[in-house]
Amino acid sequence: MKKKNKQREVKRLLIFSTDFGFVIHASNARPFFPTHTHGLAEMGMPEFIFDPLAFGAKGNANRIIKVYKYLSKPENASQLDDIKHGMTVRLTPKELIPDYTGTDKDNADNIFYVRKVSPDFEGVKLAYFPEDITPGMWFIQISVEGDDYVLTDEYYRGGIKW
Repeated sequence: MKKKNKQREVKRLLIFSTDFGFVIHASNARPFFPTHTHGLAEMGMPEFIFDPLAFGAKGNANRIIKVYKYLSKPENASQLDDIKHGMTVRLTPKELIPDYTGTDKDNADNIFYVRKVSPDFEGVKLAYFPEDITPGMWFIQISVEGDDYVLTDEYYRGGIKW
């Protein structure tokens, strides 16, 4: 790779550290790749992906953390198991933010859907290098109600250019 291209590639990648033992990678330039996690598989959890254009890099990272915190609670283990077995789980702002009052303009009243996606899903292939995907690893896609186009392979194929 030429030095100029490598520098451009580095500028596209934003990394958010978390206090939970994993990191979140995001993109800030076209073609975008999904906002996604690294390190959750080592903790026995799925890795998460999110449409990069939903709330921007920082907003997506914030929402990934909220969904992670929600699904990692022992009382929500059955929902994580449901997702692992192919069900889609619907999450409200109140479920993700216990003290949510409906007046937080940053969170609006978005409903989120969480579903398992295959390693062959184009969003996963765009987010992870093939060597990053190990046997037994699984992936969750977070989407916003109404953004059904992000559920398709075609949306991610070749990077998101919108």
